[in-house]
Formats: sequence, C-alpha cells, structure tokens
Amino acid sequence: MINPFEKFCNKIDYKTYEDINNILMITGGSIYLSNFFLYNNNLEVSTFLSALSLYLMTSGIIMKNSDGIKNTKDYKELDSLYSEFINNYCELNKIFYLYNPIEIMILYNYMLYNGYLSNNKKFEFKDIYKKEINGLEKLNIIDGNGVCRHISYVLNDILRKESIFSYRLEVHLNNIEYDIIEDKNGIDINSLKFKASDAIKDDEVLKEILKYIETLDKNKKYKLIKEIVKDGSLLNQKIGNHAINLCVKDNIIYYLDPTHKIIYHKESNILHSEEIDAEIKLLSSFILNTNTSYFELKKLLDSNYSSEKENKEKTYIKRVNNKIKNNLDILESFYYFNRELYSEISYKLNKIRK
Repeated sequence: MINPFEKFCNKIDYKTYEDINNILMITGGSIYLSNFFLYNNNLEVSTFLSALSLYLMTSGIIMKNSDGIKNTKDYKELDSLYSEFINNYCELNKIFYLYNPIEIMILYNYMLYNGYLSNNKKFEFKDIYKKEINGLEKLNIIDGNGVCRHISYVLNDILRKESIFSYRLEVHLNNIEYDIIEDKNGIDINSLKFKASDAIKDDEVLKEILKYIETLDKNKKYKLIKEIVKDGSLLNQKIGNHAINLCVKDNIIYYLDPTHKIIYHKESNILHSEEIDAEIKLLSSFILNTNTSYFELKKLLDSNYSSEKENKEKTYIKRVNNKIKNNLDILESFYYFNRELYSEISYKLNKIRK
C-alpha cells in the first residue's frame, strides 16, 4: 500500500521536490534566527516559533535523506527508461552469446568508447557536472560523458541483469608519469604526469604526448618511459580514487576494470595486473554499494573463490574482439535502434539538472 508521502511525491516533479525541501530548510532557519533575535524575551511566542522552526527543518532533513525524490514523476520516468536501455543491451549479449563477465566487459568497453551507448554517438571520459543526481548518475554515460564511477555503475547493472553476482569496488591507483627522453644523449626533455585512473590505455593521453613531441626538434629521436609514481594525495590513499567491478560466476571471482579494460588478480588486499596494481578500499566500496552490508562485502573479498586462468582470459578477449570485428553492422543497428531512447533520456536528464 502506498503511503501518503509517496502518493504526494508521485504527483510532483524532481525540481518541485527540491524546491519544497529548500523552502522548508530556509524558512525553518529564518524563523529560528528571527526568534533568537526578536522574541527571545517572549516565552510563549518563543516556544511556538522554536517548535515551528524545529518542525520545518526536521521535515526538510527527512525529505533530503529519504527516498521520496526517487518517487517523483520525472525521476521514475528516467529510471524506467534506463531499465529499458539495460534490457535492450542485455539482448545484445544474447545475440553474441556472451555469458562470461570478461566477455561482457570487453564488449561493453568497446561499445562505450565508440559511442554506441551515448546520445549523438559521442562519449567523452569527462566529469563535467558539479551536481550529481543521486541514483541517476549512471545516466551520464547515455548523456555522453562520465568517469570510472559512472562506467562501473552501468556495467554493474548489466551484470546483475544477467544474473551475475556483482558489486562495485573502490580502489586506489598510484599515478603514471611519462618521461620523454632524448634518445641519443639521455636528456630528460619533459615529464608528463597523469592520474592513473585517467591515463591507463587512454587514447587522449597518448594523443597529448604525441602532440607535445611534435613540438620538439624533428632531427632528434625520442623515447617514452612510463613510470608508476606514488599518489601524493593522502585523501586518495585513504578512500581510493578509482571504481571497478567485482563479480562472481560459477564459483570464479572476477575483478574487472571496465574503464581501462583491465582484469585484476587479487593477492591479500592488492589487485595485480600487467598495467598497474590497485589497493582495495573496503569502507569506500561499502559506501558505493547501496543495500549491501559491510560484512557481506568483506566476506566476499575474504572468500576462497578461485580466479580465472590467464590463458582462458585471453581466449575470452580474443573471441569477443573477433565477434566485434565481424559484426560491426549489428552494433550500428543497436545504436540506431536505441538512439531515440538516448535522446529522450538526455533531454529529461538535462531538464532536471537546470
């Protein structure tokens, strides 16, 4: 049975909900200050105004921290459209007979960076919005931009739709430094530093490096040396700076990085890969996953599930890459089938953001 508050939320839009919440907080705060400065000597009036301000501010806090906003009209519409997108995407997995998490991640990574999942067929690895809409931040991908937390969110939903036990993990990566060295004399021309979460296998980073090299003396040869350097941010070291996915299928555990198409293998609290290592941040991971207990996640991380064998991982990757190469027409059809859905989601999402 729907309670009166939920019924009320069903009749208003996202912006109205936010406006009501702001009015409650501002009005309650204003009454409290007015009472303090103007009516402090009048016990009867002061008591009434204190109770009223407390009631209004408490109502505002409850609204802010409840799921009421998720019951507003346009929020529910966007959530429904997103579910339609996830359903459509999982049909693509069926077409390609993809059931293993690695296979699903490889296709997803290709689809993402080639614009097949975004409005106007354009995706940029950027975090351009200061305001995140709680629960709908995953829609940034469809709007055409996003970073690791958005990318891992969507893959998590895809894996769960495929009945694969899945969570998001917060990890800490050190940074990457590229030294441009004059080959003959060994002179360090310049050091270009990037966040590891942005730099691994990132075409934009390589383009930036090559663009810089083009400005150097054309008669000399240069070599590029890649180094992993410690992240100087103590906050990042404590809470993490990158989001990936953890999933289990057929008693095999997978640590997948859909942002960079990396498969990790766990040893103690460290995830190893050929490209870079990552340190798991359990508390931050717990915060990333709603409706999940801290101990449930810890138990999974401490479990004795085995990892996939590396030769099998390579087989999965090669198989999916061949399917992509030989079926680009299917990917194009998928985009054109869903482009109106992308456009509608993007329009409604940006309407809320205004």
